[in-house]
Amino acid sequence: ITLYVDGQSEFFSKAISPVLFEDFTCIGTDEFAPSNYFPGFIDEIKFYDIELSPEEIQKNMNLTASAGETGLFAYYQANNTSGKLMDRVGNNHGFIINNSTRVPSLASVSGGCSELVDIYGPGTYDFDCAGVSLTFEPGDVVPQGPVSISKLDELPGMTLPSGNTYSNGYWVFNNFGVNQSISAPKNVEISDFGNANSSLINNPEYYNAFMVPTYWEYGWGSSADQADEMTLVDNGTIIFDELEAMTYFGKLVISEDGSQSLSAWEVEMNAHFIVDHISLEWSGIGSYLTYELLKSDNGKDFYTIDTGNAEHTSYTLIDNELASDILYYKIKLYDENGDSSESEITAVSVPKLDDVKIFPNVVAPGNTFNVHIGDRQNLRFRVYDLEGRLIKDIKQDTQLQNYALDLNAGQYAVEFISNQEVETQFLIVQ
Repeated sequence: ITLYVDGQSEFFSKAISPVLFEDFTCIGTDEFAPSNYFPGFIDEIKFYDIELSPEEIQKNMNLTASAGETGLFAYYQANNTSGKLMDRVGNNHGFIINNSTRVPSLASVSGGCSELVDIYGPGTYDFDCAGVSLTFEPGDVVPQGPVSISKLDELPGMTLPSGNTYSNGYWVFNNFGVNQSISAPKNVEISDFGNANSSLINNPEYYNAFMVPTYWEYGWGSSADQADEMTLVDNGTIIFDELEAMTYFGKLVISEDGSQSLSAWEVEMNAHFIVDHISLEWSGIGSYLTYELLKSDNGKDFYTIDTGNAEHTSYTLIDNELASDILYYKIKLYDENGDSSESEITAVSVPKLDDVKIFPNVVAPGNTFNVHIGDRQNLRFRVYDLEGRLIKDIKQDTQLQNYALDLNAGQYAVEFISNQEVETQFLIVQ
């Protein structure tokens, strides 16, 4: 038997008996010594009744199998979350035993397309099926052997990097050559991004490549490189003059986060709570045709509260609907092609009245008392005597302010008004 690890043959051992599925067959443990088990994750188990060549293994190692694949005898994708371990091409179903558990798979395996190409010198190498082209120049250190690139149809299971739009799937680069440390390709073209934003043709730097080792499961880190060119050819082609991260190979995803970058359209929004409303101001719409002002009460579900033509450089709006302790706003812009982009989210707190304080309380006639209004910028309050006559109507615009009102001895009601809330406290003068 030959054992392949990451597509490379590792060692050889004596011949073993064929797996006939006539008796009990274990995967990941020794049926005669159950304490000997594989301490890791197992996914995408395939049995063939033919010998696979090294090239077949290397080309297809990141792809799921199809039912009609030549020689495929039993296939366990391990995708079902309960019940039997289903054989996708036959009836040799299995069971999860010995306290093994099912967990979401982060393996770089999916449906898609793969290409295996030998790279032994400078030149441009096309991986047509995967939609990738690599260029090495004279003097570059090249793999000196086969390279496979797989375009996987689904986005990876691990948390995606920041971005507004992601590539139509992701790519896995495997280097099976003698040189595992190579020069960064001087030109990398990746097509079939999908959802290419035509408004960013002149701003390709908002397309970011993120690349980590194939086995890595702990996040994408920072951007490996920014694109140098973007075209709408072949469903969106992203071009990097030199992709530094490709000195090693791994899995790559591309994000488009131009619509989240304030520097792209210089959109700036300010939101302030004022007594009973939110005052919104934004500027720097740029060359867009129309805008939408979006609002959310929970930070996730946004709805439109204002639309208009993006013909000015600054805008203001008053929002009187304050249904949540924190409100979220963002601007969505549309260009002449109907493509849209969004600003970052601006959050504003709506203070409650339970932090408003009067002190001291009791106060002597003619002496001052203080009103603290918490974190709000201003607040209106009214002072009434116990017969309901309005004594004073005050708008306070600092957090702490003292007052010397000409009040006779007695009890007074102080009515605080904010965000359509009313709270009444009592002031004692004696």
